Amino acid sequence: MTAEQITSIGLLLSSYKNDLNYFANFIRFSKGEISSKDYAAKAPGSFKNFIDDFRVARSTQKDLTPVLLDCALEWYQKGETKDVDGFTLLIQDKKLTHDKRATSLASKIMFLMNPWEVMPLDALVKAALKHRTNDYTRFRIKWEAFKQKEQEVITYNVGKVSGMLEVIERPFVGRISDLAKIRENRFLDKWLWVKGQRELPNQRNH
Repeated sequence: MTAEQITSIGLLLSSYKNDLNYFANFIRFSKGEISSKDYAAKAPGSFKNFIDDFRVARSTQKDLTPVLLDCALEWYQKGETKDVDGFTLLIQDKKLTHDKRATSLASKIMFLMNPWEVMPLDALVKAALKHRTNDYTRFRIKWEAFKQKEQEVITYNVGKVSGMLEVIERPFVGRISDLAKIRENRFLDKWLWVKGQRELPNQRNH
């Protein structure tokens, strides 16, 4: 285990409960258990807090948060939970992103919907993977290839803190499926973030 990987584990442990709470609340919202009005408002575990915490709120206007949320729910209900590029174009066409291609915002919203198959795109993870565009389809190819190559290392590192992760996951068992896959993806994201920090040292964590 390297110092870089230890740092990544620390980031995983410090943010994991918050991430799971966001995923669980989106599931509740998608089932109608949380109203759009409440979920779009600034409150612990809300959609508004999520886009603030993941540093993409600036990509849209504050008063458009409910509209953005409605678009996200419609996209989710269509089952388009891997097509980040498509969602990016949709929210741009609907004038929700200052007439810009907000791939990072789109990827993070779709990560909220589908943490099993979507990795958030941001400057640090792009730097780690030497990815220089906002084309998410190509970005996916790169992070999936990295994950496949490093699967043994990922499994080993996550396994070292499995007992602690199980304690964090306990309130979410039965509410969020396939927690094992989410664990690995969250570690991978943190590991790539730490790698990217060497390339872009002034960037902040998401």
